[in-house]
Amino acid sequence: MLKTGTLGHLQRENMTVTAYCSACQHSARMDLVALIDRLGGDFVSIGDPNPLSARMRCKQCEAKAIGLIFSPPSSPTPGLGLYGKSGS
Repeated sequence: MLKTGTLGHLQRENMTVTAYCSACQHSARMDLVALIDRLGGDFVSIGDPNPLSARMRCKQCEAKAIGLIFSPPSSPTPGLGLYGKSGS
């Protein structure tokens, strides 16, 4: 069974998923726990067409032109100074 690209994989990897409406430029961070409760941890969240965005509609304008942005967890890199050099 495919484990990479599923909602469960995104949650385990602490990924952030942001939905973006191409019609009105509204964006919102997705609640992965709520999505997993509704669709299941094995629900595939990547593809073309994207099976996750195909189920979505913008809360602001009701458009179905939704794109998804998948972001890895952000954390500061230890030892890097202001300009990216160690010890500066």
